[in-house]
Amino acid sequence: MISTKTRLNGLADQWEEREGLSSKDRPAMSDWAEANYVLSAETSDIPGPWSNDYTPFLAPIMDWWSDTTTRQITIVKCTQAGGSELANIAVGYTCDVEPAPTMIVMPREEDAKRRLATRIRPMFKANPRLLRHLPRGRLDNLNVGKETVLDNMILYIAWASSPAALADNPVAKVILDEVGKFPAAVGREADPISLAKKRQRTGL
Repeated sequence: MISTKTRLNGLADQWEEREGLSSKDRPAMSDWAEANYVLSAETSDIPGPWSNDYTPFLAPIMDWWSDTTTRQITIVKCTQAGGSELANIAVGYTCDVEPAPTMIVMPREEDAKRRLATRIRPMFKANPRLLRHLPRGRLDNLNVGKETVLDNMILYIAWASSPAALADNPVAKVILDEVGKFPAAVGREADPISLAKKRQRTGL
């Protein structure tokens, strides 16, 4: 697995600015995962409490996510390397620790529906700490193609070939999965990655 990140440059030169970008007593995502995250028996060969020992190469990537100076993380990996679970943990951490409008983008609508059915819903079901954020604690309140309104944030599950899904309401965080399968452009619009990034301009 190869992973890189882009840091926020030029804005933390002064002490006061560095203070403003500090984590303010929030746990690092890798620590939060070990303390709170549970692998679902529906999706994992080793269900139960998460351990960073399973995939130690994911821990630094988790902590980049929870680092307020990180603006972009790019991961190049082989299949079955824990990427989908990493995305789940990022959603769980955001929901529980740092609520912010978040969007997951899959290549096609059927991919988005499969992600919801086989990953997102089992994650909430296995983690009561996260389930409490769903309206009435009901898994069927999780949606594809429109917002899921949690008690403290909004979650979108979209797909790359839908201009409406990518050009709607602003978000703060975006997870782009299986980007190698994304179309080069969305209708007459720009490429889906650029469209998703544009949604972040007013989502912070």
